[in-house]
Amino acid sequence: MDERLAVVLAFERDPSNHIVVPDHIRHWHPLVFAAQQTLKKPVIDQREMPSTNSHRLDAAKMHNDSR
Repeated sequence: MDERLAVVLAFERDPSNHIVVPDHIRHWHPLVFAAQQTLKKPVIDQREMPSTNSHRLDAAKMHNDSR
């Protein structure tokens, strides 16, 4: 195994590095909510991957709108 991969795997397996996410989230961050909405009907790109290129995910616009 590549030494670099071994280091990453060791880090990921260490319980102190685990991120606990609740099963039910009541209040989503605005960018998470926007990504969720955009990915409901994604545009599939040339790599056959869902694209999130959307005005809904314009972080600068969202920041200015929240003022």
